[in-house]
Amino acid sequence: MCTLILQILHKYMSDGHFESSTLLDHLGPAMLLSDTLTFLGKYREFHVMYQEGRYEEAAALLVSLISSRLAPE
Repeated sequence: MCTLILQILHKYMSDGHFESSTLLDHLGPAMLLSDTLTFLGKYREFHVMYQEGRYEEAAALLVSLISSRLAPE
């Protein structure tokens, strides 16, 4: 599974497009493999919160992501 996640991560980094949000929803501990993968998992959480109308929680998570410097350049 780790190899698959890393392949998908590399594809995202080269294309800028993530094909499977379901994978991000179920990363679990694999999220800790890299800062970029951690960022993607948390960014997905932000989008879910936002879509559910949990704006205050979503905003707090987004601020946390920005200040954590996990976002890939």
